[in-house]
Order: sequence, then C-alpha cells, then structure tokens
Amino acid sequence: MEEKTKRFFKVLDTLDVSGYKLSKQSNLVTQQKLTNARKGRNTISTDIVMELSRLYKQVNPDYILIGEGPMFLTGDITQSGDANNANNSGTINNDNHRYYQGCGGADKKAAQDILDLGDRITELEGKPTISYLKGKPYYNVDFLGGFDVIINDQTINPEYLINFKKYDDADYWCNISGHSMEPLISNGDIIAIKQLNDWREFLLYGEVYGIVTKDMRTVKVVTKSDKGDDYIHLVPVNKSEEYQPQDLPKKLITHVFRVLGCMKKL
Repeated sequence: MEEKTKRFFKVLDTLDVSGYKLSKQSNLVTQQKLTNARKGRNTISTDIVMELSRLYKQVNPDYILIGEGPMFLTGDITQSGDANNANNSGTINNDNHRYYQGCGGADKKAAQDILDLGDRITELEGKPTISYLKGKPYYNVDFLGGFDVIINDQTINPEYLINFKKYDDADYWCNISGHSMEPLISNGDIIAIKQLNDWREFLLYGEVYGIVTKDMRTVKVVTKSDKGDDYIHLVPVNKSEEYQPQDLPKKLITHVFRVLGCMKKL
C-alpha cells in the first residue's frame, strides 16, 4: 500500500471514523473508494485528503500527503467545532538543523533553538516546511539555468509550496548552482527571491540580487559602478581569482530579483 494511503487510514483509525461514516459526511468520498484503497486496489487522492482535513479541521494534510509534521495540529481533534475523544498521536521531526545552514550559517543559533523546542508545536511556526496549502512556490529549476521558463510561461506549476514565515515576502523559491557566492550562498542551496518591478528607479547597493538578461542569469552582490548610472557593478563573494567583478549595462537587464535568503533543500 502506498505510504500516503497508509497514513490516511492511520489518521482515520485514530479518529475512530469508519469509511461508512466518512462517506456519509461527504459527497466526494464513497465507501467503495475507501474499501478499495484499504485493500490496496487504488490510492487515496489529494482531493480526499483535503476533504478529510476540511471535515476534521485539526487533521494536518501535510502529514498524510508528504509525511511532514504532526498527525494533528493540536492535541484535540475537532470536526466542525465538536470535540472528539481521540488524542494527538502525531510526532514532530526535530532534525531541523539542515534548514538553517544556508547563507553562511547565519542561522545556526536559530537551528539549535528549534532543536531544543521538542514537541511544542506552537513554537515551531518559524520552521520551514513543505506544504500544498500555503506558502511560496518552489520550482525545481536552477536560477542560472531554466528559470526563464518560470518567468515566461505562467502555466508551469511549482513542485510544492514552502511555508516559511521568515521569507513570506518572497515570490518564488528555486535552486542555485555554482560557487561564486560561497560561503554566503552554497552550490545546491535554494534561494527565496522577490521580483523588483521598480529596480531602474532604485536598487539598494550592497545587497544580493538575481540579475536576468537575454543571454544570462546570475546572482551577485550589486554595487555602484564607476562607469556611471547606466551600469551596475556585480561582485562575487568568493575571492578566488576565477570569480571577478564585472560592470553590466542596465539596458541589457530584463528582470531583477532581490535574494531574500537561502537554505538547504527541504
């Protein structure tokens, strides 16, 4: 049986809700679908998972869909505001240190703080998590590679959402490759970026930006150019001789993204 389906029935059994009862509560769910899924003949769809979380509001759909987070969002399981007798048997995965190693390890203290919190769920709101309900879209593409597809084709769907309150202002998450920004941003990190529509009027020098032209995409620290206001100066963080600053004419730039932060892949 598929793991998602196993987790679905684990939640259902913990709630002490039969397939018959659930089918009576929803026009979407049929007893036959649930019986076949329990016997391994088919799988539980995302729509059914979301229907369960709608009817039983404390069910955590991320637990069922991807195995992340607790089974229930609080210790009380409620349906339409009515208390049930089941207890919270969900667990928290506290191996969170890898989520805070990006951007030069600036968040190591935050990582240790999170590790020390144990199962105190309300304190974990700042932890980045994969979600299908809320958050900012993560596209499994490289900013230096295929990111132009995301800009130009709005029919492309994200792989999932990243729910991370620290970077709520981001528009996207995507991959980053290369070593020019190490140790600030490492090869293989994912970056939170926000598109700037008024970048020609104002850029905050000394910050990290993703710059897109017709022929290239790059992530660099942007500073004032000695060549004048029609240029920007792109500075790599890596001091190796193979990475050199360059001046880029503004007229070549098509898009600018502010890099809000980075972290290891979830």
